[in-house]
Amino acid sequence: YCYIGSVKRDINCIPDYLFQVAGRNVFVLDAKAPNEDILKGKNVEQCYSYAIHGDIRVPYYGLCNGRQISIFQILITKHFLFMFAFCYLIISYCLFLVICILVFDRLLDVGY
Repeated sequence: YCYIGSVKRDINCIPDYLFQVAGRNVFVLDAKAPNEDILKGKNVEQCYSYAIHGDIRVPYYGLCNGRQISIFQILITKHFLFMFAFCYLIISYCLFLVICILVFDRLLDVGY
């Protein structure tokens, strides 16, 4: 939901992937087509809206188009944190490593 003025409006936004650690949301990933821009514009704004949604609220969000992954931090909205360009065959392995790094960072923040 979201308030527009004093009116509560339901918003049905469902990210492509929501990563959780110990039941806590830590990362949203939005999948895009290979020709889509994942560094700026409406795609990044869409994923940002998922990340700040009241039911989701994650510190990091990212987009992947099969060729690149861009990862952003909520507090830093104008510049992406990381951008990786790599071949199709190793994308899932690299994504796994990136998620592990982000999750570890989040675990340190919440005191696990």
